[in-house]
Amino acid sequence: MARRLVVSLGVTVLVAGISVGPSVADRLIHPRDEDGFADYVVTHMLHPGTQQDKDWATDHPDDILAEGDRACAWLSRRGSAPDIDPSGATSVYSLVHAYLDDARADSALSLTRHGHANVVYGAWAYLCPAERHDKSAPQSEDDD
Repeated sequence: MARRLVVSLGVTVLVAGISVGPSVADRLIHPRDEDGFADYVVTHMLHPGTQQDKDWATDHPDDILAEGDRACAWLSRRGSAPDIDPSGATSVYSLVHAYLDDARADSALSLTRHGHANVVYGAWAYLCPAERHDKSAPQSEDDD
């Protein structure tokens, strides 16, 4: 009886490990990188004709990090994407703009939409790359 219980428990642990293994492995391979995120945001914030986004992001790093965390939480609540999505509904671009549409009314960021999008792209690349990998899909094998 005890041996049967141990075998059953072992099988349960093995099945659970296999089902979450890729996610855990992805998180170990691509850990959260707050410094990389901060560098990305400030480096990519400047776009033609606008200095105020970069200035605001530089002066409000805690607000930028909090928004990055909100964007990651939003993404983590979505279902997993297929390997390829010809519709484009789960492309990173589509997901960023869906997030912006959902979050814009609640956002306290003093950024343009373009600046806000840069924060989201950076968050998903540096703060939660495993979630981005799981929740987004290219439209074809040639896209990323």
